[in-house]
Amino acid sequence: LPTFFQQNITLTKNKIREGVKRDDLIMQAVKNIEDIEKAANSFAKRLRDWISLYLPELDENITKHEKLVDLFLEKSKKELMKELEIKESMGTDLAEKDLKPMKNLAKKIQDLYKTKESQEKYIEEVMQDICPNTLQVAGPIVGAKLLVHAGSLKKLAVMPSSTVQLLGAEKALFRHIKNKRAKCPRHGVIINHPLIACAKQKDHGKIARHLAAAISIATKVDYFGGEPTKGYELREKLEKAFGKKERESKIEDKETSENKDTKLSEGKQELPDKEVRSTKTSEAKASVPEQSQSKPVTLSQPEQKKEENK
Repeated sequence: LPTFFQQNITLTKNKIREGVKRDDLIMQAVKNIEDIEKAANSFAKRLRDWISLYLPELDENITKHEKLVDLFLEKSKKELMKELEIKESMGTDLAEKDLKPMKNLAKKIQDLYKTKESQEKYIEEVMQDICPNTLQVAGPIVGAKLLVHAGSLKKLAVMPSSTVQLLGAEKALFRHIKNKRAKCPRHGVIINHPLIACAKQKDHGKIARHLAAAISIATKVDYFGGEPTKGYELREKLEKAFGKKERESKIEDKETSENKDTKLSEGKQELPDKEVRSTKTSEAKASVPEQSQSKPVTLSQPEQKKEENK
């Protein structure tokens, strides 16, 4: 019995060792990036509240946390005031011993952003080895998050495109199933894809369907074996179908805004012509009663009889 028990333990250990794949490494790296983002955002909010006592104008003018941290570490208060074109600041002047803990926190936040960038590069390298087609179609972060929600590359390859489209929106989907008044979600994790993020709101559903279909094809090619260049073809088709439309829509929006501006400027220039027209119409109205007085007044027959009786 002890030998049989030990053999079972060794077999289970070997299976566990063989069960660890590179998909698991990608999933852990993505979860690590999410934790880093949460920690960096919470620390950056605290740093903003701290900087608002020292230089509140910097907090108001710069929205990105990473840029704010870099400027605060690289430049002094006078240099920042020159860049922001501020003569006098509402913040108080602090000594170096008071600025030191603030700079230490800023350095920690900067280190977090650097580790996030390194993790993203690592994910891209691993996905290039495991699933290059999925990487080309979905991108490193979106593709890795799809793997996390699916569980593995095998499960993602078996899923239909409609399921891939809604991965990450399970709560909204079940809310719609329970209550039909709630709207059905159009996309899940793939909303962060640049084709959907840059498109108009009305085109999100159409692009999400085509994108999910391309991702499902790419994952099947990666898992079951195929050409590693299939992802480039799928990405080119998507960009031809939707990338040009997005650019044309942006160009049309710019042209319409420019036309509105030109019309407004032309309207401002045509104001004196309108005044001349208004004066002409007023003169014409004034001349109408004079013409009516010169004409003889014609009375009807009953009115003529009344005057004769008088």
